[in-house]
Amino acid sequence: MEGELDLSSRTELRKIDCGNTFLTKLNLTDCTKIETLNCNNANFSELDVTGQPAMTELNCRDNTLTTLDVSNNLNLETLYCQGNPLTKLWLAEGQSISTLVIDNPDAIDYK
Repeated sequence: MEGELDLSSRTELRKIDCGNTFLTKLNLTDCTKIETLNCNNANFSELDVTGQPAMTELNCRDNTLTTLDVSNNLNLETLYCQGNPLTKLWLAEGQSISTLVIDNPDAIDYK
C-alpha cells in the first residue's frame, strides 16, 4: 500500500495494522473506537490520533514524524515512537502510559 489510507467511514474499527507500507497519510476521522494502531515502518511525516479516545496502544516507530500529540489519548498505555526525528511529543499530565519507547526523551512536553 502507498499514498493515503482513508478509514474515516470505518467507524467500528478497533484495530488497525498498516505497518511496513509506503503510506504517507492516514485519515482516522470519526474512528473513535480504535484501541490499537500499528503504523510502524511507513512514510508518515504526520499522524493525527487526537480523535481516538479509546486507543490503548500506538506503534508508530520508524517513520519521519517530527511531532506527535497523544495528549487526548488518556487511555493510552503503550507507545512506541522510536526511530522518528521527534522534536516534540505531547503527553497529558496524569496519563497512565506504562510503556514508552522514544529516542529523544527531551522531546516530551505536557499539555
